[in-house]
Amino acid sequence: MSAKAIDIRKLLVATVLMLPLVSCFWYVAVFGVNLPYQDDWAFMHEAGRMLLHDPNATVLRFLNHQHNDHKMGVPFSILFCIGVATDWNWVAMMYGNVVLHSLANILLMVWAWAQMKLRSLPLLILLPIPLVMCSFRQWENMLFAFQTCIYSVHLFFLLSLILLERSRGLDWKFYTAMLAAFLACYCNGNGLLALPLGLLALILQWTMTLRANEDATPETDRDVSFDASEDFKASSIKRSESSVAKLKILIWTGVSALVSLLYFSTYEHQSFFKFKLAYLSENFRGVIKFLIAPFGTLYANDVHNAILWGILFLLTLCLTLFICIKRRILDRFVITAWMIILFCVAFDLLVFWGRCGFALDPVLSAKSPDTYLNAICSRYSTTNALGLVGLYLLTVHTFRRGWLSIISAACVSALVSCCIYVSMTVGITMSEVWHDYRLTEKTIVENQELVTDDQLKRIFPEPGVMRRFKKTIERLHLFHYSHEKFPSHLPVTKEPVALVTYVNGKVDAKGQWHVGTNSDIVIKGWTWDRDAKKPAAAVWVFVDEKPLILAAYGLTRTDLKSFGPRMRWGRTGFESVFSARQIGAGLHEVSLKVISSDGKRCMDTGTQVLLLVE
Repeated sequence: MSAKAIDIRKLLVATVLMLPLVSCFWYVAVFGVNLPYQDDWAFMHEAGRMLLHDPNATVLRFLNHQHNDHKMGVPFSILFCIGVATDWNWVAMMYGNVVLHSLANILLMVWAWAQMKLRSLPLLILLPIPLVMCSFRQWENMLFAFQTCIYSVHLFFLLSLILLERSRGLDWKFYTAMLAAFLACYCNGNGLLALPLGLLALILQWTMTLRANEDATPETDRDVSFDASEDFKASSIKRSESSVAKLKILIWTGVSALVSLLYFSTYEHQSFFKFKLAYLSENFRGVIKFLIAPFGTLYANDVHNAILWGILFLLTLCLTLFICIKRRILDRFVITAWMIILFCVAFDLLVFWGRCGFALDPVLSAKSPDTYLNAICSRYSTTNALGLVGLYLLTVHTFRRGWLSIISAACVSALVSCCIYVSMTVGITMSEVWHDYRLTEKTIVENQELVTDDQLKRIFPEPGVMRRFKKTIERLHLFHYSHEKFPSHLPVTKEPVALVTYVNGKVDAKGQWHVGTNSDIVIKGWTWDRDAKKPAAAVWVFVDEKPLILAAYGLTRTDLKSFGPRMRWGRTGFESVFSARQIGAGLHEVSLKVISSDGKRCMDTGTQVLLLVE
């Protein structure tokens, strides 16, 4: 076979490896929404102050901004640069996230291929990396600009570890690795893991050097022709390498101490995540479940399945670690792979322990613990995918060298195969995900009072600054308001055709829902046209017999686990969001007006909710 044919084959394989990355760009192009969403407002807070030249807004404060438990100056700077360059196009920021994610994928593949080609492995062996990392199980991250913090912390952590693995002395790679670890700390609070794990990698490399020195020590009964000068020279080189490795550990330790001092000297302890040690005794099984489930969330939203897959993942991890220790496997590639795995394990545990209070305490959790776990699993499945890729690379590397058992390799193959299956079957659920997401965004956009007044008053308490910011966002076309009016000309009939299934707030013995005056009220449920046996045309929320807002209608019913023949009833959910200030303090009656499927009549459901704004 000619060299030209081999090059063409490698080019085709490289194209196949890039297809999963290209699919992420396609996903954002089709489903991206040009609108700030959830935590994006925290970024808009800081960005708005910088744009309006607020005297209290400085570049240092912007770079040192703390959101919840995280210092996020680096991702905020990335979003700010993209926003200024694109007139604050949020889809462009999503593309920026995909670029960061793609760079991490390419970095992993290039680093792995440098080792795999030494083992005479085919290039196609790298295919599980992009398939696992680009699984659309992570759809929430790709359509959420704020998740730059997750993608950037992964990229800088990987860059730091791989540069440490490639460094052979106090060279530019070592110092660049320190810089990358520093940037990882200011991407996300979990990025601080780059400091101790980088130190652990250096210590293991130093141990490997000492072991090599012991193995290279000449025996006393060697041949008389042994050249003492050459041995002395070799031993000097080994001692020099050991000294440099020790010096790198000392420098890394000192820099880590300085970074930690800089990080925590301005740290604000204002986390709203409440965790109590009492949860351990009150809900021990729940704690165990939340320790295991994160490692199986890459495969399923269902908690039970996540626990089963999490057990398989952890067992495979422990088995691989046992074999590495028993066989004394220790080279730079293996060390780096293990640091990647440890980073992902620690990342997940920190996230889930930090939010364990919400999951285990029904008072703190807005929904049931299982539902809450499902809600946050997809967001951190990117980290889970990185851990699975690290385990896969470690397994391929060690199995090729005859250090890994067939059983362990089969376990890892099962994990990777399942994850690839999830990636390739995403088309089944993609439309479901997008339909719900789009309508939720529509709900937020159509509540102009909530977006322009309530949200902005929280961001800019000063009226003058708020008005200036309003003009800015209007000029940038961030919002498009809806002015639909209730069709009051339609004939009205009393029909209980709707059911409210969720209201945020606390309910008392009288059935009244208590909400604060500064709260955003969320009402969800489902309804349909009973006579026509079809979904309704629209749902209006009335408060005290006055039209308030047009609800988003057509959402997936969460109580229907499988649609099948009932597919036509699957799109009958509704959701509305409005500010408590819009209705004022006091007791209010909330009712629904459902427009029939043909749009020719209106069905009054009567009082559905009693709201007490206080």
